[in-house]
Amino acid sequence: MNDPRFRFDLVASPGQEIGATMDEYISYAASRDPTRVIAVFMESARNPDGLVDSLKLARDAGKPVVVCKVGRTAESARLARSHTGALAGSHQAYEAVFRECGAISVDSVDALMNTALLCSAGRSPAPGGVGLVTDSGGLREMQVDLAEKIGTSLARLSGDTLAALREALPPDLEPSNPLDCAADLTDAFARAFDSGLDILARAPEVSMLGFEADLRDDYVYAPELLGHARRLADRTSKPVFVYASFGQTHNRSIANELAELGVPCLNGAGIALQAVRDFQAWADAGREMPEALPLVPPAVPLPLPLDEAASLETLAKFGVPGAPSRVCSDAQAVAEAGRELGYPLVLKSAETGVDHKSDLGGVVLNLTDGLSLCAAYADLSVKLGPRVTVQKQVAKGVELALGCVIDPDFGPLVMVSPGGTLVELFDERMFARAPFGPEQAEKMIRRLRVSRLMDGVRGDPPSDIKAAAAALSAFSVACAAMQDHVAEIEVNPVVVSDAGAIAVDALIAAAQDHATDAE
Repeated sequence: MNDPRFRFDLVASPGQEIGATMDEYISYAASRDPTRVIAVFMESARNPDGLVDSLKLARDAGKPVVVCKVGRTAESARLARSHTGALAGSHQAYEAVFRECGAISVDSVDALMNTALLCSAGRSPAPGGVGLVTDSGGLREMQVDLAEKIGTSLARLSGDTLAALREALPPDLEPSNPLDCAADLTDAFARAFDSGLDILARAPEVSMLGFEADLRDDYVYAPELLGHARRLADRTSKPVFVYASFGQTHNRSIANELAELGVPCLNGAGIALQAVRDFQAWADAGREMPEALPLVPPAVPLPLPLDEAASLETLAKFGVPGAPSRVCSDAQAVAEAGRELGYPLVLKSAETGVDHKSDLGGVVLNLTDGLSLCAAYADLSVKLGPRVTVQKQVAKGVELALGCVIDPDFGPLVMVSPGGTLVELFDERMFARAPFGPEQAEKMIRRLRVSRLMDGVRGDPPSDIKAAAAALSAFSVACAAMQDHVAEIEVNPVVVSDAGAIAVDALIAAAQDHATDAE
């Protein structure tokens, strides 16, 4: 950390945070004019509310906060507690807080310092993608591979930019991004880099400009390239950086000199492109208008027993659409429910203690008339008991799962993931603190790979993702309203089709001593 390229103006080691807590240091740094970026290595937050406030304070001041939060695994969290005496907390909750507050979350010290260094020059990228100039054709291809793997947006060069490159570069150099400017070792060598850097710096589609070169402290190969690196910040007002593809490049002196000239020098192609991705995302998020949080109504009394039907009914009061259902305990009531709801229907066991109904043969689908319904009930009541749920069968669609747990530090934490059988195909989840609006809900859903199925595949009509987002937002409001009364909530699946989004199965687990008789 004593590398002079980092230009620290404040260093704090809080230890067990006896005198001041982490959030107080972040707030103090955010209030300092000389501070451009805040790098945080943390094990836990002793003041969770203060952490949220301090991160938002830095965000509103336009100062990126880059956080490396450890304690992501059970064993790491145990070690963190033995080290500092504080609980590391839920990794998913911290990640949700960092996204909410605009902090950049990384998972290593290399990423922490390189990302903070890239953000430190006082320039913010406009919309677009990074433009890269390399000194090797092979390394050009490696940047492309890494960018796709990491998710870094490379600028798509316009026709005008490509034409300018064709005119300026030797004919054996292909106009592209990344741009390989390593021409023959003649006078054309330095001119190619000069022209390439200048054209990409002026291209409106390029939001940041990176120069990949192995500029070591003992560099003698092509001194003109070092000159280009020194003048990089003078070519444009966009963020610029130099980086070496090899992470262990010995460039401490050169990096210090370049830092003085406003040119961050990063080490390692993968780390550099990760930093670019995160800095661009931070800047893009900062341009978005914040969505107003939905109002949270008073909690409703939790009925007993809290079975599937009662859970769906409770969530429906907050605007989560549920499949029409009736709970019945005899054949006559089942037949009446069938006539009232209309066919096709699903029959499910509603007996207490039957949690995994499908595994026990407790779910019967595609009941198309009264005879099939009565026959299914006669069989199910013998196997699992007389209490059942008669439910209107929902049309096929993409299935999501919604969940909520009450995090001890940050309150209700909402999850959305693939639901039903799709859980086995897509191992992915998104988390956010409740409540949140439909815009954030849609972003969460679209970050899931399963959302591609909602665009319509193999002739299927597109699913109504707006309806899914509205249901997820309403679910978050329900979680916020009931946070003092529930331990967790699960809705699985929510079926999303062109007709909307419908919750089919739900279960609310009441917190101890908080379930009350329905009024």
